[in-house]
Amino acid sequence: MKCKCHNNAKGMVLIIVLILVGVITIVGLGFIVRGDAELAFGQNMEMKADMDYLADSGLAHGRGLVMCPHDLAGEPNVYLVQQLSTGSDYYDVNVTKTSELDFQIKSDAYRMQNGSKFATNSLTAKLRLDPAVAFWTNTGCQFNYNSNVVVNGDVYCSDSLENDGIINGDCFADALTGTAATGRLNAKTALTTLLSRPTITYALLTSNFATQPIGSSSLNNVTLSGTPVVYYRNGDLKIISDVVINGCLAVNGDLTITGTNNIITAKKNAPAIYVSGNLILKEGARITIDGLVFVDGRIEMPVLNQSTAITGSLIVDDGIRYILPDYSSNHYDGVINGDCAGADGKLDGAINFDGSGDYIDIGNAANLNITSKITVAAWIRVNTFDKAYQAVITKGDSSWRLQRYSNTGRMEFSCSGTSNPILIGIRSVNDGLWHHVAGVYTGIRMYLYVDGVLDNYQDAIGSISTNSASVYIGENSEMTGRYFNGRIDSVKVWKKGLSSVEIWELYTGGSPAGTDLVGCWYMNTGGCSTTINAAPLKAAVWHWPSGVKDRWSPAAGAFYKSIVRN
Repeated sequence: MKCKCHNNAKGMVLIIVLILVGVITIVGLGFIVRGDAELAFGQNMEMKADMDYLADSGLAHGRGLVMCPHDLAGEPNVYLVQQLSTGSDYYDVNVTKTSELDFQIKSDAYRMQNGSKFATNSLTAKLRLDPAVAFWTNTGCQFNYNSNVVVNGDVYCSDSLENDGIINGDCFADALTGTAATGRLNAKTALTTLLSRPTITYALLTSNFATQPIGSSSLNNVTLSGTPVVYYRNGDLKIISDVVINGCLAVNGDLTITGTNNIITAKKNAPAIYVSGNLILKEGARITIDGLVFVDGRIEMPVLNQSTAITGSLIVDDGIRYILPDYSSNHYDGVINGDCAGADGKLDGAINFDGSGDYIDIGNAANLNITSKITVAAWIRVNTFDKAYQAVITKGDSSWRLQRYSNTGRMEFSCSGTSNPILIGIRSVNDGLWHHVAGVYTGIRMYLYVDGVLDNYQDAIGSISTNSASVYIGENSEMTGRYFNGRIDSVKVWKKGLSSVEIWELYTGGSPAGTDLVGCWYMNTGGCSTTINAAPLKAAVWHWPSGVKDRWSPAAGAFYKSIVRN
């Protein structure tokens, strides 16, 4: 019996040892499995971090493509596959343009093994280009009410900007007067620290791109398209109507647009238009431009019946001048100064002068120095006579002039140099009503008419003095500050003395016959549309700062509006 119990004890010990060995084995295997799992988890975390980094890199790559699209075949949409140095990690970038300034970027990062993708990480971002310059000028500038200027994008002005149009964006200028922009007024350095004016010249364009010369001084009903990137004219060029140019138009001189249905579309990395002189838009001009417009001089823009649409960017060194056409054969077009605004006139349209800085500069052409016989006429409606000798139309204060007499409500017609130079009216025109006023010098007598009827006259002989002063409507170039306050319509000058019958004909809406008309300014405004849309991808070009080829775009920055993990 004793031996049997001993054997049972030994068996129990063996069982306990086996159990302990099993437990130890199981625990050890658990540690091994756990270690393998932790190792795998660590590797997965590392791979996820790698894919996160790759996806972020894809977004940055897409942002760079949008900011500097010069090496792309065209505008995005862009689908790009980029292999990294590891040889198995990739990202795909898809860029979609949703507007000229907004883009969607989708970045897919993944690892390739045996032809399959895994560990994919996908991000989608909305990117906005900002600042994005639609208009840049190196002088003070005005967006005139009459030209209906609308700018969709940011504006840079190296001096002050007077805005009577619409600016949907920020302004970088010394000051902004008139209508506020939808964005902010910023210091100029806020932009110039990020972006500089591109370095582009006629010589650089014609020596760095495939070219074709334009032999004629005018283009009409023609299409220029093909291999050349730059079509160039060494001299002034006039575009009439139905001109289509697929490429850059480079003009070493002035470019004048006179007619309709004109379209210019830039080719990759070149401007749409380069002008070394002035860009002159005439009444009736219609032009659509895709790309960068670069003008070394100024833009002359009529205040009646023109349409200009630019999608890209406009750079003009000497700002914009607004032009009042002269309908005589002399074409002494006037330059509008101040914030002259179109208004209802007596015959059709008129211009309202607010009595503070508004006038029209007709210039000092030799034919305006009239010495023997002259007639000066205009329709006026006085808001208020609040300054002595307020001007209707004058050639300074030492030649001929039609103006208010002193501080009265009467008119004055003067011809300096004659024997009896100053003729003063009798009837008051300071009543807020329309009046036709006319001054006539025949060489032996001076006449002043109001509403077609003789108001006063006097004998006078001799030659009218000449001077170098510019003819102004609404001001006196030799005695400044005599700004007219009211409306002026239908201003005309003849180098002859009209008869009383012809003055009556003029008052009743007729037009005296003859070829002696020197100037005719109807003062009509309206029918204008000037739209400038910032489009950095269309306006991105090569330029040559310090003679070295480089990229330029009107987009000075970009920010993500949102980033979503897919």
